[in-house]
Amino acid sequence: MIPSKYNVVFEKGENIIVYNLLSMKLLKTDLITWDRVKSAEINASDDLCSFFSDGHEHTKVDYLFNCIKYQSSRISITLMITMTCNFSCTYCFESELNEPYEMTVDDSDTFINWLIKTVTYYRILEVDLCFHGGEPLLFPNTISHIATKLSMFFNKNNIGYIFSVVTNGFCLTPSVGKLLYNSGVSLAQITVDGPKKIHDQRRKLKCGTGSYDKILKNIKENQFLEIFMGIVFDIHNVNQIDKFIRDLSLLKFEKNISKINLNATLPIKKNNEIVRSGLTQIDEAKAKITLLKTVMDCGFNTNFELAHKLCSIRQKGSFVISPKLDIFTCISGICNPAFFQGHINDGDAFEMKYMQMSMGYDESCRHCDYYPVCIKNCLYENQITGKNVCRKIYWKYFIPEYINLLSIPKYKKLIIMPEDDKKRIKKEYSI
Repeated sequence: MIPSKYNVVFEKGENIIVYNLLSMKLLKTDLITWDRVKSAEINASDDLCSFFSDGHEHTKVDYLFNCIKYQSSRISITLMITMTCNFSCTYCFESELNEPYEMTVDDSDTFINWLIKTVTYYRILEVDLCFHGGEPLLFPNTISHIATKLSMFFNKNNIGYIFSVVTNGFCLTPSVGKLLYNSGVSLAQITVDGPKKIHDQRRKLKCGTGSYDKILKNIKENQFLEIFMGIVFDIHNVNQIDKFIRDLSLLKFEKNISKINLNATLPIKKNNEIVRSGLTQIDEAKAKITLLKTVMDCGFNTNFELAHKLCSIRQKGSFVISPKLDIFTCISGICNPAFFQGHINDGDAFEMKYMQMSMGYDESCRHCDYYPVCIKNCLYENQITGKNVCRKIYWKYFIPEYINLLSIPKYKKLIIMPEDDKKRIKKEYSI
């Protein structure tokens, strides 16, 4: 039998660990049994078939990603309430934008009517709406207005929905949290970049003062929204994140934070120069593995890192909408003409998106061993750096180390798998 090209295999003590990136199945067996199955000395059970090729793996991969690309029952929207922000973060991709515009009441009503019309016409069953910015909580009443009207329509028409907000957390006071919750918003993602000194250097208010104490106070006092914490790291703070996570645990934040997500900074252009994370792909992978282990050692949940995924550019039903109601294909490319799709009133948004979905696609990705889990050539990073960026080196180191964590029961129970995430979200739906 021919092993699947998407198997990741490594020895662990007397056992062999095999993980298949396509089937998302994990196998722990002994080396002798594995060799006997490969040589067809013994028949593969139904469970083992997932780790062997039937000659149609490329077809299965194409089918899998076409389902993600062209699925028509769900729409995912990132709505930029404003491009104004009260922070001056050192690595923000929006820092060079000159877009102080924020949504007016008329803008918000136009968006509401557009979304209701789109959902009705395409018979959408689920809506994922994320309020973003700038800093969206500078305008909580705008969010409340949109969420209230949409939730009333979705409830009446038995349409599943989840509303979330991505915020720096500074304005997420108990009263604002209550306002959002009563409007139908259920989740908030907040970014913190390390211990107080590090965070306040990287994510300070525009007036120059720190934000750390106020953010942690807001998280601790939150009684209404589920909180996800995002931690962004680069060469300047990566060695401080471990201490920060352990400090959160000592302060019993496990009760306040549903999960912690870790990501390296993206490259940005600042004063016409490219600013990078300063980490090689191997450094980034090593850091992420170490920090994920710390996150779980401290009892926090975290996302499954090997889910099948595509970026918003390559999904027909995924849109990023600016405060002026222009549609962009990428959150990082907001207000960048290279990622402009059109205005919501220019025509059928799905049709316009379909015309752009193959933009910048690199066919060589399709033959890569890491194809099922890689985001497949980040077009934002390509556009900023002027070259195609392949992540193969990152995945080559990260995947075996991550699977090793996944094979350990105490860690596996803290990793939120895609099917578990769907169950959690379904509970938030009105259906």
